[in-house]
Amino acid sequence: MPVVIEREEFEGILADAVRLLNADVRTSKDYHDPKAFEERVCEVLQEVAEGRSIKIKPTFHPHAFPDIVANGYGIEVKTTNKESWLSVGNSVFESMREPGLERLYVVFGKFGGMPSVKWGRYEERITHVRISHATRFVLEMDREPPSSLFDHMSVPTHLAETC
Repeated sequence: MPVVIEREEFEGILADAVRLLNADVRTSKDYHDPKAFEERVCEVLQEVAEGRSIKIKPTFHPHAFPDIVANGYGIEVKTTNKESWLSVGNSVFESMREPGLERLYVVFGKFGGMPSVKWGRYEERITHVRISHATRFVLEMDREPPSSLFDHMSVPTHLAETC
């Protein structure tokens, strides 16, 4: 069983990783490809967490949700080539969800305009639902403070985290 780490410690790891990722995406286009960026996010998280009792690894399947798991936390990696902090996210059904995750985060790479990376709590960044071939969450990273779909629907945070 993985060692339990406090949310604040994990969010500190995310913040440190995002600082390094910002330097990466601004100095090299090598990480502007979605798969390359996802792999780099995992590598940087592993580097930042080195020496701590945290095991960071990709999930079991390319279509799994989220992309990376770490001691009960999940990280979904999103990118856009637009100059926007908006992305259509995962299916609301999340049929390939990794079991046993306590909290979900998103690491988002924006490669249009000035390349940049941000992180946020997944449920706080879901602003609405879009329907195409499947019902999907829409993520927005530039709303401060976050105003999520769950806030508008008056869904308590502990229930939104299970979405």
